[in-house]
Amino acid sequence: MSVRSARRETPSRASFSRKPAAVDFVRMERYTRIILFLAATLGACLGHPSQRIINGEPIAIQQFPSAAAVLQQDGAAAGLRCGAAVLTSFYVLTAASCVKALAELGNRVSCLAGRPANYWPIFNLATVAVQSNSNISTDNLKVRTGSATWSEGGRLIDVITTTIHPDFEDEGVDLALLGLAQPIFFNDTSVGQAPMPFQDMEPMVGMTAFVVGWGATEPSGEPSQHLQFGLLSITGRAQCAEAFSSSAPSKIVTENHICASGAADLCSGDAGSPLYSAGLLVGVASYFPNCGELELPSVYTHVARYLKWIQKNASGVPEG
Repeated sequence: MSVRSARRETPSRASFSRKPAAVDFVRMERYTRIILFLAATLGACLGHPSQRIINGEPIAIQQFPSAAAVLQQDGAAAGLRCGAAVLTSFYVLTAASCVKALAELGNRVSCLAGRPANYWPIFNLATVAVQSNSNISTDNLKVRTGSATWSEGGRLIDVITTTIHPDFEDEGVDLALLGLAQPIFFNDTSVGQAPMPFQDMEPMVGMTAFVVGWGATEPSGEPSQHLQFGLLSITGRAQCAEAFSSSAPSKIVTENHICASGAADLCSGDAGSPLYSAGLLVGVASYFPNCGELELPSVYTHVARYLKWIQKNASGVPEG
């Protein structure tokens, strides 16, 4: 995540911390309409967030206890691959491009080095940057939870299953579920479940959003060792599409995407990072231009569009 300035401000823990509990999507839908209304009303009263990134220093995992890091343990590309969000005791949600080897190219997309500038799975596969001889299996993947540092602390758990959304390659639905070999142990401080939106919930334009990840803090830089967050605001799809029309005309923004912009900029290693608004997980980082190009919004897969798929495939215990 590219740091544009360093004025510190910490989001309220109450918006993001959740006590361990079974995922109850029905109950969440019952209450989140009220939360969404109140957040939108407050945002309208206070105005849009100023154009700055809030975090220029490490942030405590207690502020975003559902944040997780996806790691590759072996080979030349060992290290951070991307971000994820904890869903249940056995599943995390990330970007499909982090774990999917594109058969058309015969190699995997390099997520360790970040998403290439012109990449979006639905468009122009020939432009995808690949890393030769680095095909990934779940044997190499692990998830770290409960730590603001991706390389140490918390708990490191093996990934034993990957479930890619079936419309990833054809329609660019950049979502994947990682099934874990051992359960995640929730607590009241550093490990929690991502608070889910209700089905088809639409974040209102101008609402405040937070993106959380370990991506690089400058172009061509290394992933940040410590968790960072960036303050954004939800951008309308029409405005988002217009922003891409001249610089990247092949990039089409659909109802399956959420756009967000601000002085916080996604960068190498931020693919799969969670986007929160009104205290809910609303997006998964999918596409973003080169670090520091603030004229173009970042694009996220719209989580609320795919709750049924998530519920179906993230229940129970994975069989690896």
